Amino acid sequence: MTQEIDLYLRKSAITRQRERALTFRAQEQRGRRWADEHGYTVRKVWADNLSAYTDTVRPEFDKAIGALLADEVPALWCYAADRFSRKGAGAVIPLLDAGKRIVFDYERLDSAEPRDRRDIINRAEEAREYSTLLSQRVRDTKQQQRDEGAWLGAPPYGYEIADRETRKLGNGEDWQHVIRVFESIADGESGRSVAIALNGDKVASPDGGDWAGSTIHRMIHNPVYEGWQVVLPKPGARPVVYRTAKGERVSVLAKDASPVPPDLVRRARLVMGGHLPVAPDHPRGKPKHLLSGLLRCASCGGGTAIHGRSYRCWNYTVGKPCAAPASAMCL
Repeated sequence: MTQEIDLYLRKSAITRQRERALTFRAQEQRGRRWADEHGYTVRKVWADNLSAYTDTVRPEFDKAIGALLADEVPALWCYAADRFSRKGAGAVIPLLDAGKRIVFDYERLDSAEPRDRRDIINRAEEAREYSTLLSQRVRDTKQQQRDEGAWLGAPPYGYEIADRETRKLGNGEDWQHVIRVFESIADGESGRSVAIALNGDKVASPDGGDWAGSTIHRMIHNPVYEGWQVVLPKPGARPVVYRTAKGERVSVLAKDASPVPPDLVRRARLVMGGHLPVAPDHPRGKPKHLLSGLLRCASCGGGTAIHGRSYRCWNYTVGKPCAAPASAMCL
């Protein structure tokens, strides 16, 4: 009776090096060939299309290790040590100490062979060092590009990549809508009313859907519309001006591009000063009102937000379309 073995496959979502970057199918074929040659039957194939950097969560990897530790399967095959983990020796020593069999095909290492223990640990450390070096290179490269004014991601709404080499920004076909937003706010209109007007004119929002007051608020306060490079202090935070090591701001605009006029930006922000968008079902914190997160609008299916003494349709409140917005007064 043959023994069972699991296969663990991994490739990065974005492959930076072609060397040994086997596809899932090629890795699986090689794993099944090893199993046949050594009298094993493949029980399950686990696969992650993710990086193996130290801060990456890999659900299939965790399941594969869990199955091995729970004795659901006596052995685990992996193409190479750097496909297995880049967290260093700490990822393999507990498995070695527990007597679990791990096979690294490319290096021809097998934990069932006592003499391979040191090499497996060394390979794990080499993979971690490579990951650390690569991460630092990526960070250094991005910092250099930011210092040079290159825009690293997709262009912000209203802009386009004017030069593919420098990745400087130019004014795109939606720039007119950006100016309209700033002018409308500067003239005293609320974010909600501007959103309603844009939706009424069938202007697609930055994400391709309907405009909302919160979208207007983020646009008004985004320094990129002044032409500056920006960074996010943390995920989900408002963009702030990026500064070099010398404390200098960096322009991201191409030679012929124009930012929103400084006086218009100043007036729009002054008018909007103190405005806080209503956000029902907010993932952080506890609801401040009794029925927050419980009432839904029967017309559009969206949530409701407290507005004065009433719970009102959230979509309607921020300017999104709703045929018959709900409203329930608090007594």
